[in-house]
Amino acid sequence: MAGSDDYVWIYYDGHTDSTDFFMNVHNPPYWGNSGRITLSVPGPRMGVHLADWDGDGKCDVLVQNKETGALTMYENRYDASTKKLTFANVGVVTGAATCNQGWGVNIFDRGMRLADIE
Repeated sequence: MAGSDDYVWIYYDGHTDSTDFFMNVHNPPYWGNSGRITLSVPGPRMGVHLADWDGDGKCDVLVQNKETGALTMYENRYDASTKKLTFANVGVVTGAATCNQGWGVNIFDRGMRLADIE
């Protein structure tokens, strides 16, 4: 549902399909399943992040390169008039920012995080 946190399952290889997307209908513990999403990005899921990168209020998909930390953005192009959700690969969006800590465990866990600081 627009403006709400939905539930998305991402498989180990970076794909999801329509049976793994549940819309927040604001009626706990129930979830809607009328929304449809099919997405496949270069996985694994450890490098897949969901965030509104461009500030338009829609959740984009960001795929982290393990070695460099570079993020490739799949921009959410939801069309409210048709209720169609598509994603467009707009390329690397992190410029010169890097993070070479990879995806280890314990003190070497994922060094790169996404957060809305302001």
